[in-house]
Amino acid sequence: MGLITCPECKKKISDSADSCPKCGYRLTPEKLIEIKKNEQHNKNVRFIGCLSLTVIIIIITFIGKFSDDSQSTNTSNSSFSIGQENIISGSSWFGCTDRKYFEKLVEYTVQRDEQAFTNALATGILAGTCIMFNDGE
Repeated sequence: MGLITCPECKKKISDSADSCPKCGYRLTPEKLIEIKKNEQHNKNVRFIGCLSLTVIIIIITFIGKFSDDSQSTNTSNSSFSIGQENIISGSSWFGCTDRKYFEKLVEYTVQRDEQAFTNALATGILAGTCIMFNDGE
């Protein structure tokens, strides 16, 4: 004995009942078979939908992780990415809206010219071209 949903009132009823006790809907063996097929189909559709959503979330997470890993290149002292994020990392992070300005800062980093880098970064922050932030911000 199992429960099915009455097609008329949507209440759960026994699959061995001749009619729905709530609304009186008459259950013939043919209607009972059709109701069970529909309910099984609905369960399958919900399962496939949940499974698809789970797979999509896993793929998006993987792509996001892969994308984060591929955007930065590590060197012995610092890492930098030239692309949309335009970030150089050290003890702090920063980003620039101007690509040429960012490339100038990268050049100072590669040359290990700390004074020129610090001055250029400070100028960029004051001009509103660059922003500085710490991990987690």
